[in-house]
Amino acid sequence: MLRPALVDEQLQTDWVSELDRLQQQVHPLHPGHLGQMPVKYNWTVFASEWRRTAFRSQDVLEPWFDRWLRQAFLTFDSVDVLRFLGYSGLISSRGRKAVETSVHDRFEGKRIKHRVGHNSVKLYTHANVLRSETTINNADEILLLRPPTGDPEGPVAWRRLRRNVADVPARAKLGQESNERYLEALAVLAETRTVKELAEPLTQLPEPRAASRMRAGAGATRPTAS
Repeated sequence: MLRPALVDEQLQTDWVSELDRLQQQVHPLHPGHLGQMPVKYNWTVFASEWRRTAFRSQDVLEPWFDRWLRQAFLTFDSVDVLRFLGYSGLISSRGRKAVETSVHDRFEGKRIKHRVGHNSVKLYTHANVLRSETTINNADEILLLRPPTGDPEGPVAWRRLRRNVADVPARAKLGQESNERYLEALAVLAETRTVKELAEPLTQLPEPRAASRMRAGAGATRPTAS
């Protein structure tokens, strides 16, 4: 796992310069071999993942995760999932967005995944690791506030997330905010007790009362005529 300081350093990296230097090592003829039309590489991000990880004892994590998984599956609706991935305020009747939630239980762990189109946010376990993760597979489906490409001083408007490395910090910010929204929503769910724990007090038989005997007529008084 990358340390936070190293992750922050990567967000400040000039990836175009770094990747151009690597390109010179593996393809030193570029772009001279193109003659009169030298074209630089356009470095892009095909897919990206941003994770938040916590470590706990597996004995402690497992029963809690089962409750979180059940509650997330039963409670989070399509509007919640759209909000997690930053679509709040961008939903209209003119467009359609496919929202899907799935749960898997595999040998290595359990996971719940909420998907909007090709992008998703999920929560899963692996041994003693609890991890939330936002995955961007299709940048064209993500809108963010930014100036026009090539004009950093231009008007800010809702524009598509770019595939090139210029938007790596924007991907990181979107992933971090998505994970935080998801975990915060999970933390304030109204009820995390199991059905058994909720119903058990209601199904307990009352304690039997101590049996007592009373002789007929004992303690009774007979009315007398006045």
